[in-house]
Amino acid sequence: MPPPSVAPRRRGRRAVAFVVALVVAVGAVGLAVRPGGERSTRADRHHRSSDPSTQASPYEGPTGPHSFLHTRADDTPVRWNPCEPIHYQMDLDGAPAGAVGVMVQVAARLHQATGIEFVYDGTSDATLRARTAFGFTYQRADGSAAFYPVLVVWAPADQIAAVGAGHEHRLLGLAMPSLGVGTRSGTYVSGVIAVVRAKHLPPNFSQRYALGPVLLHEWGHILGLGHTSRGPEELMYNGNMPLNETSFGPGDLQGLAALGLGGGCLAPREVTASPTLTPTASPTLTSTAGPAP
Repeated sequence: MPPPSVAPRRRGRRAVAFVVALVVAVGAVGLAVRPGGERSTRADRHHRSSDPSTQASPYEGPTGPHSFLHTRADDTPVRWNPCEPIHYQMDLDGAPAGAVGVMVQVAARLHQATGIEFVYDGTSDATLRARTAFGFTYQRADGSAAFYPVLVVWAPADQIAAVGAGHEHRLLGLAMPSLGVGTRSGTYVSGVIAVVRAKHLPPNFSQRYALGPVLLHEWGHILGLGHTSRGPEELMYNGNMPLNETSFGPGDLQGLAALGLGGGCLAPREVTASPTLTPTASPTLTSTAGPAP
């Protein structure tokens, strides 16, 4: 079951709003999930984070409000296997100079918060349209199924609006995590992040609506975090956020720890399902309004 839509809210002190759209592709095979309720309470080369037998460990860091996109019947969040690296690629067509450097810093912060390794597989000519139209699964030469790396792209607002059912003039970006198929249907395995080309976000972490914090927010969704309606110090907050909030807040960090090694490793599993089966679901839009220029 996809998460419920959240009505747009005003953000910031200046005059023009934007939308951060979130669409979740839910696996079609063998997984029953429900929307996650709100909770109050490391990246250049391939590297396996830890032994797959690692168990969940108590969280001892800062706490705060956070939510998960989906949870299981036992109230644990749906997540990636934190003992396997997350691979990603970037389509730099329309990206600002310095975008790769910003993404490397984003990956380092995500690794610090989750313990998951992030591996940059270089550039790609894949597009938002192609990835969302043809799915996140492909067939290897031996006939087995595999999953594409997470794709980070810059795209026109109308294309992002078409995927996320958002209002074109208010869009800033979109994140779409994808569940696997067959024996991987219970974990996230791929996804896409799209940033609106025309927004010309500064390639740094200078303020909330610079490229760095925006990518941190979208990667939070890719990893399984939802929005929170409480705690303006949280980067996943969907209310009026101060422009100086540029890093994950205490609730964000608590949620990311549960999605990462803090939640324990998932046993690696081979993919046996047909590669023609791709995650499908009716897109669910989560939107937040932002500041004006």
